[in-house]
Amino acid sequence: MADVREREKIARAIEKTSESIRKKHRALKTGRIEEDIALNRRFRPLIKPLRLFADSSDVRATKRESRDEDAASAHKRERKEEEEQEEREKASETFERSTTLHKSNDRSHDDVQPIASTPRAKIVPTIESLENVFETTEDSLATKVQNQLQTSEGREALRGGLGPLGQKYVEAVLRGTRDKKSDIDRVYGVYLHEDGLMFGNKRFDVDDADNIIIDGVRYAGTPGLYELIFKRIPDDALYTEDDMHKYKSMLLVTNAHKHKYHSQGRLLSNRGYKYKHVIAPLMSITLKKQKKSGKGLPHAMTLNDKRDRLRALE
Repeated sequence: MADVREREKIARAIEKTSESIRKKHRALKTGRIEEDIALNRRFRPLIKPLRLFADSSDVRATKRESRDEDAASAHKRERKEEEEQEEREKASETFERSTTLHKSNDRSHDDVQPIASTPRAKIVPTIESLENVFETTEDSLATKVQNQLQTSEGREALRGGLGPLGQKYVEAVLRGTRDKKSDIDRVYGVYLHEDGLMFGNKRFDVDDADNIIIDGVRYAGTPGLYELIFKRIPDDALYTEDDMHKYKSMLLVTNAHKHKYHSQGRLLSNRGYKYKHVIAPLMSITLKKQKKSGKGLPHAMTLNDKRDRLRALE
């Protein structure tokens, strides 16, 4: 027992000595330990409240920063929602404007009539002036024009934009097959198409001075030139050599004398007066007599030739 107590006493002494050595070592090393202890003891009444205040300030600052972050996040969310709402409203307005504009363009497109491209501005859109007084129906343009010309209003609308020659010849074309006495050329002449009046494969326009406009070229209208263009049997007392030259130029531009109005198409020949006495001489074509063999059709004649000849003899 005595030995145990002695060892414990020695151990405590060693521990105290070790602690004393460590303190002296720290004091020697820093030279400020004792001074710090003294200052801490002297100013403890002031330091403790300041530490408490500092700790509470940090907590408040942390809470305030957290609140600020929450507020900023909420503000950002609100701003983002507002921007998204504005974008949706703008997109809706853009869609509505686009829809309205599209409908307006559709209505404008339905109302606007085709205008011929010509070098001067006094061209009268013959067919367009008639279309303005038509009711919307499913009939073709030719049917609507012909029906409208049965009324005095339709005839006045047409004649108001035509010269004397235009009134005589163009109106006869627009009347179609209903006008049996007009002697209008249905093979090589002007015809009514969904695009308006056509001569071969080109638009045909006239102005109120009876000038003729084809493919942007203006020709001075004369009775003889109108006869050559419109009539199945032109009156040779009316047209001149100059009229013949102009008519040839028109044929070359429009291909009105060729099959399907194609520049490479075959010549639309027949036994009609106009082909033999006007078109063939203009094109320097030598007419040859065809010999018949048997009772059938000439060997060189095709079904298309037969159809074309029947059309010419109508």
